[in-house]
Parts: sequence; C-alpha cells; structure tokens
Amino acid sequence: VLIVSADSRAANMARFAVDKWANHTELQGRRVLFLGQWGFQWYAELHQAACFDRRSATSAQPGDRVMVDVVGSWSFPENLYPNSRLIDVVSDSTPGGVVLDREKNVGFYADSFGHLPWFWAPAGTPRFELWEIQ
Repeated sequence: VLIVSADSRAANMARFAVDKWANHTELQGRRVLFLGQWGFQWYAELHQAACFDRRSATSAQPGDRVMVDVVGSWSFPENLYPNSRLIDVVSDSTPGGVVLDREKNVGFYADSFGHLPWFWAPAGTPRFELWEIQ
C-alpha cells in the first residue's frame, strides 16, 4: 500500500505539471522540452515535448521551455544556461512516501537510484520545475 500510494502521488503530480506547462507553452507557440524519465517522460511525450540533454549547451534555444523532474541528482544545468530563469514549481506541500530518489538511496523501479523500495520524504518531494531558456 505504501509503494502504490507513493507511486500514484508522484504520477499524479507529474501528469498535473506536464499538462499545466505543456498546454500553456504550446499555446504560446514555444518549443517544449523535458528532462526526466518514467511517467514524467510518458506524459511529456504525449504533448510532443522533445528530450532535453542536460550536458549540451545546444539542446535548447532562447524562448524554449524545459520541464524538469527533479529526482535526486537530476536538475536543470544552470551552468550551461546561466541566463535562464525558473518560471514555476510544482511540489507537494506535505511530506509523503517516494519510490525514486537517488539522494535517499530509494529505487523501487531502478537499482541505480538505490536499494530501498520506499522512503518517507519531507514536504517538497517530489518536485517539478519549469525553466525558460534566455
């Protein structure tokens, strides 16, 4: 029950964030990119969002929007895009269970994340960010 509820929580937040940001960005005629995996990637690709390479300074152009699933060590590469700005954040304001978090050694779906199947996380976990490339 703990694993299913944590997985459902993360999936619903990912779906909400992508639907909110991708729909708005598409209406503005901007290109939408994503940095994330699992359900977040699935929802982003439903909106024709392209994959963002966090190691390449040419992956995005000025005006592009990048949706980021902040899981453990995943983050927007501010060093490659120093003038970019954080536009919006979606996170849970209450603590709850998580099934994927590298920093906490939690990897129910992937041993590369960790060996624990579940962890009680503080408020703000999971976290999703929307960045605009300048």
